[in-house]
Amino acid sequence: MSRHLIVAVGAASALALAAVPAAAQAPGPTLRFKERNKGGTFKFIDNPPRARRGRPTAGDMFVFSNPLVSATGARRGTLRATCTFASTRAALCYGVFSLKEGQLVAIVSTNNLDARTTRGAIVGGTGVYEDARGALTSTTTKTGSDDTVTLSG
Repeated sequence: MSRHLIVAVGAASALALAAVPAAAQAPGPTLRFKERNKGGTFKFIDNPPRARRGRPTAGDMFVFSNPLVSATGARRGTLRATCTFASTRAALCYGVFSLKEGQLVAIVSTNNLDARTTRGAIVGGTGVYEDARGALTSTTTKTGSDDTVTLSG
């Protein structure tokens, strides 16, 4: 067998294997729910050095929980999250959407906590969401946020 043929077969095999994960990550189910500020909790943790003029410093945190409801207002679960400031406006947040059928774990990194829309990643889950992967979009509303989770494959 010629060296060029071996390289070509190897490249074709690698492309075929690479296509399998891409196909497996086709868009899956989409979940939509509303976060309600009413009934939620919020706590700011001011770690040293102390925040000045209401501006957080790197290492400060906030934790919150918000009830989740469906479009019809039926209770769906709770979002619980912890966010750590990397600078005055940038933060890294870890959250868990606790739903009746399981949990979804999300990570969000943002450079602007005042942005109307925040995007993040779904990196795992439990129950029917075991091994979940996907994307999260959260858009601020007057009463909380509208969240869309699009799961892959």
